[in-house]
Amino acid sequence: MVRTLRRVLVGVALLLLALLGAVAVNQEPVSLQFLIWRTPQWSVFWWLFIAFVVGGVLGHVLALLSTVPIRLERRRLQKQLAAAGLNTTPVNSGPSGTTSSTSAPLTPNPAG
Repeated sequence: MVRTLRRVLVGVALLLLALLGAVAVNQEPVSLQFLIWRTPQWSVFWWLFIAFVVGGVLGHVLALLSTVPIRLERRRLQKQLAAAGLNTTPVNSGPSGTTSSTSAPLTPNPAG
């Protein structure tokens, strides 16, 4: 627990140091031009920061959108298995008591 907290604090400190370095170095104002549209003049740091945030958000949205069909297919298959009366309870993965995402071998449900 303490080790994890220390790693997080060191990571945040390094990130803040990198952020401070980026701000200190990239203070020259620039304006971007796309065909006939021209942006206001901001420092290079802000343009890079905006590109980083937009890229991160787009990456998360695209990852979410790519997993939705998989989740829907999994839910559909689980419903089919439940309707067929097959046991799909999760299997224990070890001594920690956590369960894995895999299902038990398909066996007929004695109650069904």
